[in-house]
Amino acid sequence: MIISLEGLPGSGKTTTAKLLAETVGMEYAHERSATVPFLDDFYSDVERYTFETELCFVLVHYHQYRDLRGSTILDFSPVKDLVFADVNLKGREFDLFRSIYDHTSGSCPPPDFAVFLHLETDHLLERIAARGRPFEAGFESSYLEAIGNGYLGRYDELGRRSRGSTSPGSIPARTSCGPSNMHWLMPAHSDRAGEEPDSSRENELVGAGGETPEVDADAIYREIGLYVVLFQSLQDILFQICWFLAEAAYDPDDRKPLSSMTFYELVSETGRRVHAFLVSTGREESEFGFQFGVRFHALLGRCRAIGRERNRVVHSGFIHLESFDRLRSIVMSDMRPGSGEDPVSIENEYLTAESFNGRQKEIAETALGLSMAKTQLIHWR
Repeated sequence: MIISLEGLPGSGKTTTAKLLAETVGMEYAHERSATVPFLDDFYSDVERYTFETELCFVLVHYHQYRDLRGSTILDFSPVKDLVFADVNLKGREFDLFRSIYDHTSGSCPPPDFAVFLHLETDHLLERIAARGRPFEAGFESSYLEAIGNGYLGRYDELGRRSRGSTSPGSIPARTSCGPSNMHWLMPAHSDRAGEEPDSSRENELVGAGGETPEVDADAIYREIGLYVVLFQSLQDILFQICWFLAEAAYDPDDRKPLSSMTFYELVSETGRRVHAFLVSTGREESEFGFQFGVRFHALLGRCRAIGRERNRVVHSGFIHLESFDRLRSIVMSDMRPGSGEDPVSIENEYLTAESFNGRQKEIAETALGLSMAKTQLIHWR
């Protein structure tokens, strides 16, 4: 699945694309505009360098878009090059550009979904001035408005599905930048997806009168054991979905057997098979099928976050702190590669019997979501 975010300079494409990719657990691809050699010259002398610049952009975007693998969120769309060419090129130059575009980016399938981030021109100019890029210093409102009208004219070409309106006027404000406009991409129960657990537990260890209570080690280790069992059940559901869709999307000759995959490879393989099933059965063409695919990828993003936390738990050291022959606390200590002068960094979490409640809830909610998705796939099959 390919999702592209488009908009005028300063609309927040890159920031929103990064946040969205992190939220739903997809890969992020940043537009490689820095590799275009004529960009500074173009904005200093538009008429002289327009044709060379537009050709460079279309080739850079084509090679980047063509080489995408897996589910990805972009901060550009291939049609962007046509929009700018509509404004900047005329006559024979546009005809030659269009011929090259049709044989490159135009020959690729469009993104599955596109979101246009709309901001008023005055707001765009304020953002552009604030970030201080030299080649953007000469932007005028008339140029931005012309590009905006160009996007409006090619709005339906941005992706197979686009958010907004193609009627005359501006794109509706509901597609503007901001996390509040991303709720349609998130599962209903994703209140803590991808968050790191709270590790500041010290205050919970101090009892009345400033004395540290004795810790129930058996209770803590029972909770850790339950956490590991729940994680295994989550992995089993992923296996079940893959086995169910084996006939449609699995080739044992060129792919690693499921039993040999790491958890992260299993998550990616599950996403690949579900996407292949939706495409091969035509379900992705329906609005419900498309929304199912988006929500399923969000669940896989939660699986990856859970996998990272599980690795942290099982690879940590558990340190018992005792005084007067009584266990006062258990510290889960995780050593990670550091940066700068520190070769390693150490993260400590003081455990109680309730420390794993949130982690267990996260796994249980994600497993429930995957089970519901599996039921829907069985119904469709």
